[in-house]
Amino acid sequence: MLIRIAELKDIDLIKQYDKHIAEAELTNVLMLGRIFIAEENNDLIGWLRYNYFWDNTPFMNMLYILNKYRKKRLRKSINGILGRKNEMFRLQFGINVYSFK
Repeated sequence: MLIRIAELKDIDLIKQYDKHIAEAELTNVLMLGRIFIAEENNDLIGWLRYNYFWDNTPFMNMLYILNKYRKKRLRKSINGILGRKNEMFRLQFGINVYSFK
């Protein structure tokens, strides 16, 4: 699995699934480098989008994993990898995981 910072070229792919953010704001977040993409063999697994409280405290806006990859313990792997990237970018994510039936 590859974790990378999303690029502007990823906007159409993300827009297919993320209906919780306006396109202009999504573009802004992409340009700021605040989305991590998880993929395998160039296939999208999911992404993590974050922002900041008070312009200095990072928080996770969304962690989205495509249906076909859910229940495969990838969320834990993605969080772990992002945690290591977190150190590199000096971010601290407060992660709340909710289960929807």
